[in-house]
Parts: sequence; structure tokens; C-alpha cells
Amino acid sequence: MSQITTVAAALISLVGTALPSHKRLQNPYHLEDNPEPLLKQGWGIRVDEGLNTKRQISQPYFLARTFSVVLTREALAVASDPATRETAMLGLLEDLHALISTTFTDMTLGGSGFDFRYDSDGGYQEVFSEEKPYFYIEAKFVVEYSQSVSGG
Repeated sequence: MSQITTVAAALISLVGTALPSHKRLQNPYHLEDNPEPLLKQGWGIRVDEGLNTKRQISQPYFLARTFSVVLTREALAVASDPATRETAMLGLLEDLHALISTTFTDMTLGGSGFDFRYDSDGGYQEVFSEEKPYFYIEAKFVVEYSQSVSGG
């Protein structure tokens, strides 16, 4: 097993711990393909770009891998009810805050990396599933880790 498997498992555990009342999405890449009960208050992880940090020119090699953690909330109201929509949107920010706060308790991601941090997010977005609106926010987290060429 390579180090990326350990990193991914540690990230899944961290998000599940930070957001215990949320359900894990089946498909974080295509939110509209998820069942509505998961989108009401869900999370998922997308694997994004990796960067060779060139800390060493021989093995092990060092990578900074970006993961997007997608958080979803049901948009409980129509556009004509801004207060209720705002409540759902603020709930997403509170979810994000809980997740970011958890990263500060373990900046090595369970020892699987040596630099784990929140990087940025894309702000509120909206997706429709079966004509129902859901808000989501995609937060970028970066973990740097070393990987032996031989695998483990």
C-alpha cells in the first residue's frame, strides 16, 4: 500500500469526525447524482491536483496533493424567502468552520503527511437534484507527504 492510501483514509476519518451529523456523498464529483437524503447535509472528497514539491531529487519523492471537501445543505426555501435561504447558507459556513478547526488539531493528518492545511474555498454554489435546490461549498485542503518509489 502506498502513502496516498494512508493519506486518503486519514482525511476521510477526519471529515467524518468533524461532521458527525453529516452523511457521506456517493458521488462528490457529480452532486446531482446523489440521493436527496445525502444532499440534505452531506460531505464528499474529491481528489484534485498533485504537485511535486521537489524537496529531494532522489527517492522518496514529495508531493503536495490537493483534496476538495464538498459540503452540502438543503436549500429549505425558495428565492422569495431570503432569511431561510440565508440560514442554510450560514449552516454551510458553520460546517466549514468545524472542519477547518479540526485541521488545526492534527496538522500532520494522523502522521500520514507532514503539512496538512486548509487552502481556500469557492464560496456558495447551488445544484439541483430532482428540481430541488441544494447549496454546496467546495473547500480545498492540501497535504504534503513523501512517497517511496517502491510503494510503501
